[in-house]
Amino acid sequence: MTEELVTIQTYSDVTEAHIAAGLLESAGIPVHLHGANHVSANWMLGVAVGVRLQVHADCENDARELLGSQVALDDEIIVCPNCGSADIFSVATSRKVSLIITHMLQVPWPFRRDKHHCQSCKHEWAHRSAA
Repeated sequence: MTEELVTIQTYSDVTEAHIAAGLLESAGIPVHLHGANHVSANWMLGVAVGVRLQVHADCENDARELLGSQVALDDEIIVCPNCGSADIFSVATSRKVSLIITHMLQVPWPFRRDKHHCQSCKHEWAHRSAA
């Protein structure tokens, strides 16, 4: 195994870098997170320099293939509780509007208030997160 390290990916968030490193390590690929301690100590360095995920040069192709095969998890599928249709659209109060209302009225306003609307039966309901 060569000693030369190759940067596979650069992350601004230490947690994301550790997740990717854990994925590679679980596949038997040794990794090095260059700058992880610096960014942990001062998060602004994450934006400036980032955390570099590095592997040995002879493991580069396997590491890139493994990281490239990961797919983001889809959001939950929402169905209408009234008719069971999946033809739904959601409306959420924006964070910016909530902050403006809170500042102007001096009344706390929830940052998000999600509502779902069914296109099929026109039913409307509030989103409740599964806690």
